[in-house]
Amino acid sequence: MKTLWADTYETYKLDNEPHRVRVIAVVSLCLLIGAFGSNYALAAFPAMSLAISVLAGFTFTSLFSSHSMTANDLPPSQNETDRLDKDTLPKLSENFRVRSKFFIILAIIDLILIVILSIDFSAGTLRSELKIYLGSITYGSYIIYAASGIADFVNFLASSLIFFLFFECLYTFYRLSETIMSILDIRRNYLNAHIKP
Repeated sequence: MKTLWADTYETYKLDNEPHRVRVIAVVSLCLLIGAFGSNYALAAFPAMSLAISVLAGFTFTSLFSSHSMTANDLPPSQNETDRLDKDTLPKLSENFRVRSKFFIILAIIDLILIVILSIDFSAGTLRSELKIYLGSITYGSYIIYAASGIADFVNFLASSLIFFLFFECLYTFYRLSETIMSILDIRRNYLNAHIKP
């Protein structure tokens, strides 16, 4: 996963966007949501799941139309601009492939975390019986208090992570869309330039 993350961010290097600032801002926002919006976070999970699923479907479908990203079916180059266009298409295609892989893996991880965090572990007889048992032993109330604090902290981290992955998925999908539009524009302009009058 670490190399996939590095490969994806490698494709962003030449775009003159302040990615560190973007990531710091998103992480800060996600920590705030995790800390103060736990009820809102749970309410947002169904919409987030739907959005990620739809975007993942679009991404997965577009991978099958990757034939439109190659330069193999284009007419022969006639000048330096044509050669540059033909050299650019494989780079954009590789960016699209790397970003698609990254997006799909992030989407799957995010959906799994959403499902896990949506399960209500507070209900159930085992937990109730455990609380009764711990309440009856010495220092049991401290154990219950500590366990509750740990559970709240894990919930905070998980909510923050879910929102971070969601925002990262949205940004990656934006970049995927931008890449595919660039590919289509280059191909269209190339073909238009080679139409015989």
